[in-house]
Amino acid sequence: MSQPVSQSLKERQRQVRADAILDAARELLEEQGYAAMSMDDLASRVGISKATLYQHFASKDELAMQVIRRGMQRGLEEMAADDPALPALTRLERTLKRGIRRRATLWTTRITLPASVMRHPLYCEQRARMMEAISSLVEEAKAQGDIRADLGTPLIVHALQSLFRADYESLMTSNRLTLDQISEQLVAIVLQGIQIKEKL
Repeated sequence: MSQPVSQSLKERQRQVRADAILDAARELLEEQGYAAMSMDDLASRVGISKATLYQHFASKDELAMQVIRRGMQRGLEEMAADDPALPALTRLERTLKRGIRRRATLWTTRITLPASVMRHPLYCEQRARMMEAISSLVEEAKAQGDIRADLGTPLIVHALQSLFRADYESLMTSNRLTLDQISEQLVAIVLQGIQIKEKL
C-alpha cells in the first residue's frame, strides 16, 4: 500500500523540479539568449548537478523546446478559461492579443531558437493543437455571422500565424510603442479585414 504513495510522491517531486528547471531556463533565455545560455549555468541557478539536469532534459534543444511548448500550453489554458458565453470573435481577439504580447516579449529578450527546436515533434504537436483551437474560434465566429464566410479558415489561420512570427522590437524601441499598443493595433488591423462589413 505504501509503495504507490511513495511513487506518487517521487513523481510530484520530479515534476516540481522539472518546473523549476523550466522557470530558470526561461529566465536565462531572457537574460542571455539561446546561444549564450549554458547547461552549466542553468544547473547552477537551479541548484542541482548537471547530471540531474540531464535526467530531466536530454539536451539544450529539448529544454528550449519545452520552454516554448509550455508557453503555448498556457496559451491554450487561457483560451479555455475565456467565458464561452462571449462571442467567438471576442475570444479570438483576446487570444491574438495575448499571443502577440507573448511573442513580442520573446523577441525583445532575444529568445531566438534554432530550426531543430522548431521541428521537434512535441513542439509541432503543441503548435498543431494551438492552430486547431484558433481554427475552431474562426469557424465559430463565422457561424455567428462575425467573420466573412467566403474566406477560407485555413488561410485566415495562416495569416494570423504571421502575427506570432514578426519582430516587434523595432516598434517598441524606435517608435516607443508599448506591448499593449502593438497588440491592440495589430489585432484591429487584422480582424477588420476578415469581419463582415456590416459588423464594423
